[in-house]
Amino acid sequence: MSEHIHGDVLHYEFGGRLERTDIAEQDNNRNYDELAISLAAGATWHIDEQNSLALVLQRSQRNPTSTELYAKGPHLATSQFEFGDASLEQETAYGVDLTYRSAHDQWQAEISLFYTYFKDYIFSEEREGEEIDDLHVYDFTAVDAEFYGIEAQLDYTLAESDNSRLLLSLMGDWVHATNEDSGDHLPRIPPLRIGSRLSWTCGNWDSGVELRYAFEQNNTGPEETATDDYVGMNLDVNYRMDLGNSMAAVLFARAENLLDEEIRHHTSFLKDEAALPGRNLTIGARFEF
Repeated sequence: MSEHIHGDVLHYEFGGRLERTDIAEQDNNRNYDELAISLAAGATWHIDEQNSLALVLQRSQRNPTSTELYAKGPHLATSQFEFGDASLEQETAYGVDLTYRSAHDQWQAEISLFYTYFKDYIFSEEREGEEIDDLHVYDFTAVDAEFYGIEAQLDYTLAESDNSRLLLSLMGDWVHATNEDSGDHLPRIPPLRIGSRLSWTCGNWDSGVELRYAFEQNNTGPEETATDDYVGMNLDVNYRMDLGNSMAAVLFARAENLLDEEIRHHTSFLKDEAALPGRNLTIGARFEF
């Protein structure tokens, strides 16, 4: 549910969501039945025709999943042996976002600052030195946590005609997250990342080349290893064919990791076991209807 109120200079927006979760575990006759309530309010100040400043306040709740509550067994996709916690309560977040936008004929820019405090933030934490069937043991747990960070993007049109456009995009993001109960860093938090993309569209064609740099991540949680920095370079080409009746076919080719770097995403459970593929090419088609 959402409501919008428009003014000459200020624009207000309010929203809310109710979500009920009812989970029954048959083996141990344990049930989870809770209603999650989320509320948000925002205001946008239109400074002039090109510039605006937006503030969003929110309080959101998330019910734990059945896995987080009752897991007890292997998760082979992530090489884990997981244990849930039936006593987990709702995860509640209190957040504030501040966003500045500037839109002009040739360029657009956006920068956002955010802060979120979590009550009972749910995540999986590795047990020190324990394995079951050669799988690392993880427990789902909840702690009070603090997240804050920044995101920014700039889009600049280098050239444009009736049916084509050459666009340069620059972007970056950074987040810091801590366990407020222990003072430790939270695990699997991405490092500072910056990047650029040069994209070209012409009629049914859409292509681009992107370059991303991820800094090393040394702010690690307990039992977590650091990850090195890397440069990722990708290239993609798409051709869209209109088939009529609101249907389309898209032929695509994507070349990834063109620099053949050793890339390990800090957010991955498998980063210590396997890096991402080296230089690779994917060709395919998809249908939209």
